[in-house]
Amino acid sequence: MVFPLPLQSLWQLWRLRTRKELLQWGIAALQAVESAPLDAELLLTSSLQVSRTALRTGSEEPVSLQQKQRYLSAITARRSGTPVAYITGQKEWADMTLTITPAVLIPRPETEELCHIIVEEARDTPPRSVLDVGTGSGCVALFMARAYPQAVVTALDSSAAALAIARKNAQTQQLPLQMLHSDLLRKVARKTVYDLVIANLPYVPDDRPLSAEVEREPQSALRGGKGDGSGVMRRFLRQLVDWEIAWRECWLEFDPPQKDALFSYAESLGITECVFYKSLDDEWRFVRLQRTTPSLSIPSQTAGV
Repeated sequence: MVFPLPLQSLWQLWRLRTRKELLQWGIAALQAVESAPLDAELLLTSSLQVSRTALRTGSEEPVSLQQKQRYLSAITARRSGTPVAYITGQKEWADMTLTITPAVLIPRPETEELCHIIVEEARDTPPRSVLDVGTGSGCVALFMARAYPQAVVTALDSSAAALAIARKNAQTQQLPLQMLHSDLLRKVARKTVYDLVIANLPYVPDDRPLSAEVEREPQSALRGGKGDGSGVMRRFLRQLVDWEIAWRECWLEFDPPQKDALFSYAESLGITECVFYKSLDDEWRFVRLQRTTPSLSIPSQTAGV
């Protein structure tokens, strides 16, 4: 929903002189937004092209007309429901500054939780090969590449536009990723082994109402199908079992109400080793599936970013 700025607010904007005054104006302009103070600050640092520290220490620095115009544009976009990450073109996530565009989902805190759980659980058996299915911005693949510098990490997505963003983030973070354009596992080479498979797939039911802000994100990366929304995950699990791919363990992020049905479906496929984990909000949100298979072939580290 668009909330036009009152003429009085626009008049006040042109009279502002310092960064501090501009920030206060931005917070007031976003008063209908729950995260107004943080959003106003992030949009101002982007408009001024300074860090948050520089903004705070240089709060009395003067602002130019061009900077005011950029900030007005950013505030207007935010008031219309555009997520901050799409306005600034970046997102701070897991101590990484990632490039973000409307071609990819904005990385969530829950997904960072999942990454930390995976690394903690694998502390005694670090993976040599990792497959990230539905990589989007590449956030999970990059987290794993940073945690396991000796591992071969493959980032897979059905969207070429998303893979382009993941590739850019890999280059910025200077972390090697192999890229694979594929609908789930269809183009994964047969007889390949992955010690670790991570699939953060669409799981929101098609008929579930979403906020106007979340509706701005790519729905193909959010909506998991009719019913409980687990259709994409079920298709992935079926491929995981049917494809000639060896894997040691697979992690999924899911919608809490899907827990029991997900376990039943995995069990019907012969996957009986399922361990569920709660997120920090005390919801069942992650599952580890385990399987013992002989090693077949390890992907080579020849392909870079």
